[in-house]
Amino acid sequence: MDAFKAVLAENGLPPLPKMENIGKTIGVDLSDVGLDQQFEAAVYVGLTVMFAFFCLAVKGEKKRAWFLTAISSGLCTIAGAYVCWTLDWDFRVTDKMLGETAFTRFSVCWFRALNVLDIVLGFLFYRSQLHPLTTWVHHLCYIALCFWMLGNHCSVYFGVFLLEEFPTFIMSIGACPAEPDLG
Repeated sequence: MDAFKAVLAENGLPPLPKMENIGKTIGVDLSDVGLDQQFEAAVYVGLTVMFAFFCLAVKGEKKRAWFLTAISSGLCTIAGAYVCWTLDWDFRVTDKMLGETAFTRFSVCWFRALNVLDIVLGFLFYRSQLHPLTTWVHHLCYIALCFWMLGNHCSVYFGVFLLEEFPTFIMSIGACPAEPDLG
């Protein structure tokens, strides 16, 4: 819950407004919604808007399907490299590896949000590209793993494994168009 607050503070960004004020503004009681959920909601809205503009410029379900993957895997690769760097590339099982930092918690929330969004947007916009193992089983297992890690405050190890998204990033760049297909 305080992970997102810590990331904002570490980067010199202003704190989020209090939940009571947001709830009053939109007429909904959000008093028991934590910062993880606020962050994921922002990811859902922001990437959905980006995806909508992308869909206007790009024809073809296959290209659309790889768009979110390119964003997610690229940022996850950078996050994974950062986590490995903060650990001095020492991956022995220690208390530090079994713990959690604000950044790794933030990264797990990001990854979980992208998995959910890929399923939802895929179902709506590129259903033919959703395959049983590579989408449904794969994504649902990762979503469950993310819930478990966040609940047990052990996201550092996952942060290390984010570096494994690099090959996925390379594949997604190859699948995304270099120029919009407006025809």
